[in-house]
Formats: sequence, structure tokens, C-alpha cells
Amino acid sequence: MTPILAAASSPVSATTPSSLLSWKATKLAQYESALRTKFPHLAASATELRRGASTVLDSLLFAGGLSVPTVIKNSFAVLYGQYGRDQLGDHFELTESKLLPFVIEVVRRFPPVAGLPSWDRRTNHHTVVDLLMASADEDAWGARASEFILRPMHEYHQKSVMWADAAIVDSNNAHPYSHACPAKDLSIVMVVEFLRAWLRRGGKACWQADKPAADVSINGYTS
Repeated sequence: MTPILAAASSPVSATTPSSLLSWKATKLAQYESALRTKFPHLAASATELRRGASTVLDSLLFAGGLSVPTVIKNSFAVLYGQYGRDQLGDHFELTESKLLPFVIEVVRRFPPVAGLPSWDRRTNHHTVVDLLMASADEDAWGARASEFILRPMHEYHQKSVMWADAAIVDSNNAHPYSHACPAKDLSIVMVVEFLRAWLRRGGKACWQADKPAADVSINGYTS
């Protein structure tokens, strides 16, 4: 079996500018081919197609900054650590039908962005919404708010504040006073699809952690 962290590491060859450019060129060619397959009637020049492929690559590499890899890391900490065993039981098995609620629950319990700061320019008042504590608020999530439970999706939709969902003006994320995460859906898809690929490559049956469950730590700020 393969250590899970080793599988997620960067290619060994990608250590020089020339090798990185070569890696990028390979990825762009793959994305160009995928765009042609996905949109067979797309009327785009070679330059436009390369620009579209580059946009896709940039989005996947940079969307969410550290948040997306942090959620992936926390997901594996739940799956391989003692915390996950204590919360979900020794026989919990992540399946494709559970992927979305599992990822949302990881974000709820361990928000990669723990606070949403804002300034009132008129009063110079600084406010920080504590997303970590809001996501564990028993008034919203019930007596078991601090537990890791896969909940119905409608409950997440009704109560979620993890992407600053309510910090939006007139349902317009482009409004200058809106602060909701513009890449919420993309970030969720990226994590879900990463875990889906891991499942299809065998999941825990084929991939092992590089440390014992008791040594895999996780909290609201790091893991």
C-alpha cells in the first residue's frame, strides 16, 4: 500500500523552471483536448483555446489559496485519524454518495477560514465574524453541534456560514459591499472530485497513512 501523503506530493521532476514549464505545457495540452471533447462545436482559435485551458489550470491551482488543500488535508485527517474513528466509528466507509455531505461537514467542523473580518470606514470599527464558533453554535446546529455527523444537505444550506454566505448584498456577489466567497462552488467541487478520484483508486483499502491514527491531529485551525 502507498503512503497517502506521498501520493499527493508534487512530481519529483518539477524542481526547475524548465521542468515546471514542461509540466505546464503537458497539462495545457490535456485541458485543450478536454475542452474540445466537452465542447465539440466550440469555434475558438488555437490562441483562444490555449487561453481557456490556461484559465482552467489557473483556477484549479489557485482557487481558494490554501483553503482547498487545507480541506483535503482535514478530510484525510478525519478518515485516517483517531478523531474520525471516535466520531464515525471504526467501520465507517466513505462512499461516493457520502462525498458531498462529508466534505461540507469537514468544512463546518474545521473551517479553513476561521474568521471573516470587516472594517466600517465611517467609524473605523473592526469586526471579525468567528466562523469556527458559529459553525459549532448549538443554537443553530443543536446539542450535537460539536460532533462530526453527516447531516442532510438541506440543513447545511439553511445554516451554513462557512463561506460567509450571508455577507452578500441583494444576492449580487459582484456588489462592492458583498463579501461572500466567489469560488464557493468551485472549491467544493475540487475537494469532492479529489476524494472521488481517491475512492476510485481504492480508497483506504489501497492507501495508508504515514503515521498511526493516534498521531494524526486535527483542530479548527490546523491538522
